[in-house]
Amino acid sequence: MRTIIRVAYVCGALISVLVIGSYARRWFQAKPAEVIMFSIIGQRPFSDSILTVWPDGSRVESLLRPNKGKSYLAASGSSLRGRLVVAVHENNSFTQQIENHLYLFETGSGAWQRLLTLDGGEGYGLISPDNSHVVLEFEPKSVSGEKRGDDRLWLVDLSTGQAKKLTTNDEEGTWDTLPAWRPDSEEITFLRCQMSQTGIRTKLMRVSRKGPQPSLLAEGAVDACYSPDGKQLAMVASGGLQIWDPAKDERRLIVPWDTFPNHKYLAVGLAWSKMTNSIAFAITNQTTGESELWTVSSEGKDAKKIFSTKSGRISFPTFIRN
Repeated sequence: MRTIIRVAYVCGALISVLVIGSYARRWFQAKPAEVIMFSIIGQRPFSDSILTVWPDGSRVESLLRPNKGKSYLAASGSSLRGRLVVAVHENNSFTQQIENHLYLFETGSGAWQRLLTLDGGEGYGLISPDNSHVVLEFEPKSVSGEKRGDDRLWLVDLSTGQAKKLTTNDEEGTWDTLPAWRPDSEEITFLRCQMSQTGIRTKLMRVSRKGPQPSLLAEGAVDACYSPDGKQLAMVASGGLQIWDPAKDERRLIVPWDTFPNHKYLAVGLAWSKMTNSIAFAITNQTTGESELWTVSSEGKDAKKIFSTKSGRISFPTFIRN
């Protein structure tokens, strides 16, 4: 009996050492050069948050947590130690209205600064790779204070603070959304949307940072981002996630949606890593009700679910330096 007890103690001690050792290895492993930053759009008012996760799915951490009368819809930046552009959903104490505003957030000092001084509806904002400009969705108010139904892209020069309209309303009944920078910070892709009898029709457009006229890239895309070299695009279109080379007009379907039974692409935002050549995207599992964050190589290999949640919809994933 004593032998059995001693063996049990030894086995228990060994198991404890293995568990502690495994935990310690995970905790003290070298930090990756970049992590994935993303938002969770909550199911209740003011429950939206910004999180980060290591590319292997470990170390999920909260970056911006919701608090009373304020939550965080999206964030972009080149480094977690630098300046971020954050879309904040907040209760305006002056107007007594719930509004969305874009802020510059200095992660080092914790300082916040409104990006725009113009009056209107502010949407998603994305800082350029060279940190010189922010492109954003904006709908200015008319003189009477009413919305004009003219959601277009605007550009803010961070060195001067000046804002200018980048895309124009040359197609009646359309609006512009989901901008994405080319890595050289000289061009922006975006979606031009229009209501139809069958739903929302989309066109993938591009426009120079200097403007003035956008041009058509592709019909039917619902999301897109540039490759690190700026020569290809990852694109969500008919059938799944594609890689498109515009110069050769070649498309490769790397993630067919039929390989994900009972899943649906309901998120917004794609990201292509500069360091690992992997692409991050989010899909919704309609069986479990979970929103899932996935990565896959640009060749369509090593697809991996790295995070999931039932507390809201994962949106705007982006690779960012750690």
